[in-house]
Amino acid sequence: MTRLFLTLLLVVQCATFSSFAQPYGNEWIDYTKTYYKCKVGTSGLYRIGYQTLQNAGLANNAASGFRLYHKGTEVPIFTTTNNVFSPTDYLEFYGEKNDGSFDTQLYAQPDWQANPYQSMFSDTSHYYLVWDDIVAPTPKRYISTPNNTDTHPPAETYFRYT
Repeated sequence: MTRLFLTLLLVVQCATFSSFAQPYGNEWIDYTKTYYKCKVGTSGLYRIGYQTLQNAGLANNAASGFRLYHKGTEVPIFTTTNNVFSPTDYLEFYGEKNDGSFDTQLYAQPDWQANPYQSMFSDTSHYYLVWDDIVAPTPKRYISTPNNTDTHPPAETYFRYT
């Protein structure tokens, strides 16, 4: 009787521990879709042109369905069209080089990290481009704003800086 009780207790404990598993951090990945990796070594503006998309087999997709992910979250992109790409169309995004934010997991206390702005392993950061035909939620986009300089404020009479 004691052996049966201990066995049942062990089974219940194992079931309880497995139900409280921690997330792995890759929950954003949809394994039914193909992701294309873009390597970024320096922070700046990056452009993916029509020819690159055509070589990857993505040029026949509507630009409104593209999404870009970095560190598990979607980042905004700029597309020159919302329809199928033409040879003059492209998509752009602002990419940042790899920092030390992920390296904090190597320390018992994150405050022990010497430089949180520099990774100990690589400067290269990875962005993942995917075409997703699901419309909800709406993909993040930069919106083009016209630069109207016809009505500008009057000139300042002086400037002071300390």
